[in-house]
Order: sequence, then C-alpha cells, then structure tokens
Amino acid sequence: MHDKIELSKSEDVKNLLQTFAAGTVVPNDLASNIQSVSRKSVYTEEAFVTLPTLDRQEVKDLQERDTVVGKFIEIWNTKRKPLRSEQRKFDRPLVTLLRQWDRIEVVDGLVYRVIIDPNQGQLKQLILPAVLRDKVLKNCHDKLGHQGIERTFCSIRIRCYWPGNV
Repeated sequence: MHDKIELSKSEDVKNLLQTFAAGTVVPNDLASNIQSVSRKSVYTEEAFVTLPTLDRQEVKDLQERDTVVGKFIEIWNTKRKPLRSEQRKFDRPLVTLLRQWDRIEVVDGLVYRVIIDPNQGQLKQLILPAVLRDKVLKNCHDKLGHQGIERTFCSIRIRCYWPGNV
C-alpha cells in the first residue's frame, strides 16, 4: 500500500515539492497549493509534455535552433507579421506557423500556440521543435499508456503544436 502524505501547511507542500526531481509529474491539486516553487522543476499533470529530462531553458534553446521555429521566433521578435507577398519566399512549414500569429504567446521564453478547446477551455500548446517530435510521440505512447494511435495523437495535440500536426 502507498502511504498517504498529509500536508497541513503550504510550507510543508513547498518543502515536499522542492524534493521532486525535475520533470516529476505532480498532481494538480498538490501543485496548485504552491506559488513560490519554481515551475522549472515541477510539471503539473496538465502541463506535462512528456519531456521529463529537459528543463525550460533546454526547450527554449531547441526552439531557437530549429530551422522553422527559430526563424519564426526571429520574425516574432520584430513585432511585425510579414505581408503575404513577403511570405512567398518562405518554406511552407514557416508560412503555416505564421498563420498562427494571432494565437502565439511567449511564456517564460517558450513559444506556445493558444487555442480554445470546447471541452477543456483555453489550451497552451508548446510549439515543438522537429528534434523533439519523435521523443514526444514515444514518451506519450509509453507514459500515458498504450491507448492506440488516435488517442495518443489526441493527447499530443492537447499539449503540443507544430506545422502539419492537425
């Protein structure tokens, strides 16, 4: 049997969360009791993107180095969406990402697409660099259970976005 941990004070919860390794999935009700613990070291169930070995800075670096996402970030930082005539010289994946311009949000240096899901409300999908796609697919399949192709992709779509991930 598992021992149940009784936490009476926010300070107790904070101390407990600080002992978790980076990437540990923490139940939402436990994580929501903490405001001062760094989000770099703890993922909630909702935000867990199955990247347990990467911290925010590593994901940010991978986004910036990605040929499509990195170019998008360069353009985003100019605060000016290219005109359609300017977009003709870009590759299709970059143009697809540029079409999401009004849905893009940068949080703690990470680039997300924000959508409204009819069942779950507002969702922030991490813009996933190409180098992480296979890892996320494998981790979602392995860690979320063998749910089949469609359910695995649905779980990924809730958490991540990349051009062509429809």
